[in-house]
Amino acid sequence: PYAGDYDINDMVIGYRYTMVSNAQNNVVEMTADYKPLANGASYQNGFGVQFPFAPSLIKSVTGQNVATGLAKFNANGTEAGQSKAVIIPIDNMYSVLKYPSGAFFVNTRVDMEKTTGTLVSVLIQFNSPITPATLNIAYSNPFLISNQRRGYEVHLPGFAPTDLADITLFGTGSDESKPISNRYYVSKDNYPWALNFAETFLYPIEEAAFNTAYLHFFEWAKTGGTTYKDWYSNTGVGYRIDSKIYNK
Repeated sequence: PYAGDYDINDMVIGYRYTMVSNAQNNVVEMTADYKPLANGASYQNGFGVQFPFAPSLIKSVTGQNVATGLAKFNANGTEAGQSKAVIIPIDNMYSVLKYPSGAFFVNTRVDMEKTTGTLVSVLIQFNSPITPATLNIAYSNPFLISNQRRGYEVHLPGFAPTDLADITLFGTGSDESKPISNRYYVSKDNYPWALNFAETFLYPIEEAAFNTAYLHFFEWAKTGGTTYKDWYSNTGVGYRIDSKIYNK
């Protein structure tokens, strides 16, 4: 729950969901591809995704990169102890994205060459075809698990934690989550802990606070997204500082 250097590059993952549907347009199976792009942390962080439906709808989950024992799994491959379906595609980012030398802060340092991570392709098969409305992929809920501590979850702003999160962390450090008000994973100034983009995004270099790379980011966040909706673009003078953005 602490802001730290606030460069928001501890975990950067590209994703793509591909659905196979039947003649009724209901989903039979889904492939979830996760491409690790940056690992700007010394922590051994994991990555999970919660879906807005029950784990009992899933027949099997295969293809995860898991070996640390961070999570416990049901027979169908979903995480145990969850009322909604949760998958753990990666339980340690350093198992899928690392420098040959073992150096920390992968693909966030300008003094190091860029390296390519291992694509994780997870196949999710359903017990029976489910409707697109039930799948509701737009409301998938990705999250970081901090340093092999299962209860330490970091979600997108406004997204609730899973059943296994340690909710005593809310309201501590720099966090101002208030579950009673459905306010999750934002600071007192409305700054988020994580971001999601529908397009390729250039993230800050190591130790470059996000607002020093994208100069209108805080204004956008403070207003709940009503001003500077294009803060991440380079459409105008004074939008970003290129020297603080990783672009290898």
